[in-house]
Amino acid sequence: MHFRLAASLLVVSLVVLPAESALAGKAPFYVPTKDEKAGADYGEFPANYKELVTAYMQRVHRIPASARYVFIGEPSKGTNWAKRREEVIWCYNISVQINPDHSWNGYTLWTLFIRDGKIIREYKT
Repeated sequence: MHFRLAASLLVVSLVVLPAESALAGKAPFYVPTKDEKAGADYGEFPANYKELVTAYMQRVHRIPASARYVFIGEPSKGTNWAKRREEVIWCYNISVQINPDHSWNGYTLWTLFIRDGKIIREYKT
């Protein structure tokens, strides 16, 4: 009896798993093609990205000037993570961990989207 129950549960899980795993690879935003990436205009590289990020965070989120910023690499070419192709803005993306109050575990990861010297969008994880 226990063997039949276990076998039937295994069959049900095998039938359900492929459908769920097909959804697992879908991004919640539009993923540009290779050709779209190659021909895109990302704007000018934001050489002053550190200053842009700190000024933006102080102004928009009232992060104090004494906050600690850990930049993860340099800005990379990307998009604004739009849901539809028509909403895509080609820009530079930068990820940064920010600790506003110097607490031991106070770092939060942000991804900021920069286009033509302005932060056009943000994403907090």
